[in-house]
Amino acid sequence: MDNAAAVPEPTALAATPPIDRDLTIYHVAELKPRLLAWLQDGGSTLSLACAQECDSAGLQLLVAARREARAGGRDLVLTDVTPNALEALRRTGLDSSFTA
Repeated sequence: MDNAAAVPEPTALAATPPIDRDLTIYHVAELKPRLLAWLQDGGSTLSLACAQECDSAGLQLLVAARREARAGGRDLVLTDVTPNALEALRRTGLDSSFTA
């Protein structure tokens, strides 16, 4: 069996929303490689519609993603930010760090 066929092409990565669950310590390890691949494929507008919860691990992932985007000459724009994610960003002062 050829495992190479199971790896999505870069264009498929761009079409797949990298954040499809809560931004919490329970999910960050699985979200990080998908998010970084999405950024490397040119992604820059990130929907947080599925992130009903966001903790410090999720915030760290967003900061790392912003840093990666800036290293590639882009801003990371957050859209569809849920109330809980927005509250976490506001409490830490990170709300002003992301282009809206």
